[in-house]
Amino acid sequence: MGEQVGERVPSDTVGGMTTTSTDEQDLDPLTPFRDSVLTNIVALLDSATEHVSYPVTLVVGGAVVSGYVISAADYAEQLSESSGFETFLKPFTDDMSSRRGADLTDDTIDLTKFIHLKDAFIVVGSGPIKVGLWRGNLAQIDGWSVGILAIGSGAE
Repeated sequence: MGEQVGERVPSDTVGGMTTTSTDEQDLDPLTPFRDSVLTNIVALLDSATEHVSYPVTLVVGGAVVSGYVISAADYAEQLSESSGFETFLKPFTDDMSSRRGADLTDDTIDLTKFIHLKDAFIVVGSGPIKVGLWRGNLAQIDGWSVGILAIGSGAE
């Protein structure tokens, strides 16, 4: 029997986990939706034992944000060090660090709600604004692409 409209169907395998996609007609506008491919990439980086990053450009509520995806643990450590609030942020840092080396399961992927960028910039009318560390809700990302946005490259 063929696929039904709105039926969840296997679409790909990432790190041994089957990701799913949802037919667009099944999306409830009141229920936050996270792109399964981007969520799996973030979960994979969150579970990495080494410091790795992945270049992305995101569209969030009409704004363009570009930078390197890093693990939640790397984000927490860098935020703690740069803010001077190490003691205050210690519970957050410890929680994020506990994800390093975790097995990539449906449960750990489901817990992945935020994306963390380093060397991030936001594109506005007058040009890019460097923001450094950036944290965003995966359910609020409207679209994304691999790579850092090249400002003024003359690309057409």
